[in-house]
Amino acid sequence: MTEPCGDVAWVQNARAAGQVTLTRRRRSETVAFIELGPADSAPVLQAYIKKVAVTRPFFDVKPDSPLAAFVAEAPRHPVFLIQSAAEVASRA
Repeated sequence: MTEPCGDVAWVQNARAAGQVTLTRRRRSETVAFIELGPADSAPVLQAYIKKVAVTRPFFDVKPDSPLAAFVAEAPRHPVFLIQSAAEVASRA
């Protein structure tokens, strides 16, 4: 999951809690949110702005910029790995 607007309230809450509850219709699931570092975030962000054009104004890079530019941009755009509680429990 990415956030083009940066360090907004839900990002701060997810960082603090380390988990969130996602709800769709009548189904809810608590999942772990693990924030990725710049090197891991860069390819995700590059693919994101290529596929979701409406987010491009939030970035200082272009879709065809080199990956190194996305590494530099990554601290402004949090990227989280979402894992189910079962996945987290199996690693413990």
